[in-house]
Amino acid sequence: MRNAGTSTTTKRRTRVGGESVGITHTTVSVSPVENRKKPWKGLFPVDSGSSITMVPGDVLRQLGVKPFRKDRFELADGTMTEMQIGLAMVAVKGVTVGTEVAFGPDDAEPLLGAITLQSANLIWDAQREELLPSPRLKPLKALRDSRRR
Repeated sequence: MRNAGTSTTTKRRTRVGGESVGITHTTVSVSPVENRKKPWKGLFPVDSGSSITMVPGDVLRQLGVKPFRKDRFELADGTMTEMQIGLAMVAVKGVTVGTEVAFGPDDAEPLLGAITLQSANLIWDAQREELLPSPRLKPLKALRDSRRR
């Protein structure tokens, strides 16, 4: 689904190689770094196996996101493809981060990749099939707090 209007998380099950696999989608907003015009919202599958977030290229161009380099990617079916890369502001689960985004095919479903998740300090909990705040910073905060005493 493209252009989901409200913040939502959905879970679907599909069969891959005879096994039932869960696919979780979450609402993501994308806007250009340079100006904060109205963001585009879409329902993105969470793809922790994908390094970079991919957005349909026509959406990024309409937002005014400019590509600054190209990179090669291996798709799920094993084929290699080249895509343009730009910088955008991406909001997921109430956290907004600046991140690289791939200009996907205009008709492609967007993908929320691992680098954006890490930048937003979110982790994928496969058991619960949901995105959660990462606990990785808690020990550092506890250490800092203990030094203040």
